[in-house]
Amino acid sequence: EGGLIKGTLRANRMLYRADINLRDLILSNSLGSLSGTSGLDPEDPLSRIELDLDLQLAQPWVFETNLLKLQGRPEGAFKVQGTLAQPGLKGRMVFLPGGRITNLLPAGDIVLERGSIDFLDPRSRNPLLDLQGRIDVSPYLVNLQIRGTLDALEMRPTSTPALRRDEITAILIDPSLAPTIGSTTSASSALSYGLAKTSSGLLTTLALADFQERVRRTFNLDRVNVAWRPGSSGASESTVTLGKTLAFQGWQVPFVFTHKKAGDVTT
Repeated sequence: EGGLIKGTLRANRMLYRADINLRDLILSNSLGSLSGTSGLDPEDPLSRIELDLDLQLAQPWVFETNLLKLQGRPEGAFKVQGTLAQPGLKGRMVFLPGGRITNLLPAGDIVLERGSIDFLDPRSRNPLLDLQGRIDVSPYLVNLQIRGTLDALEMRPTSTPALRRDEITAILIDPSLAPTIGSTTSASSALSYGLAKTSSGLLTTLALADFQERVRRTFNLDRVNVAWRPGSSGASESTVTLGKTLAFQGWQVPFVFTHKKAGDVTT
């Protein structure tokens, strides 16, 4: 007839490892289908056994996915609730500085300076995120504040030296614009051209998304990004970026390889 399992879960080490399909996540957000109860069998006897467990961690919880390379510690009471058929989390977890959000922006990894995730309802997969990170897009340092639930995320970018928000968005999607986007004498024409390049690069990235994901999984990489765009001289420009994190004597060392071709010039 069901019941309740109550107690304390003490873990020496916890690891969450998974491949996150960003397109499915975005689609789920747009359809509002983030509830954790979809697809469950109401007759499953495990669904009648509820959980109320306090979680205590000896070491930080490690998140090792294709998008997140993070470590977090619970802050205050942190519980495993829900049912045995569908366990859920409730509480606040604070991320350790230095974690990364990867394989997302062509400009590079978002390096976390601070961040937290609040699981408000163990029956829902829609936690509240509050992240502050940075991306070095030389000669600019872009600061990103990302806040909100998965179905209503808000990103606030600023930069040093200062750029407009649309200019920051352009260099995040196409970092090759960074040396010129803020210093041209004709800002409006440069921005229009830059956004046109950005749109082309973004469309190429989306069109190659399946191919990029297959390459990433085949070679066990963290990040694969391919971008193509028309160049200022009429010749096309292409950029291929690969990223991989290696473990070395307890250190996580990220390596990034970038191959850029603009006309006859290869970098």
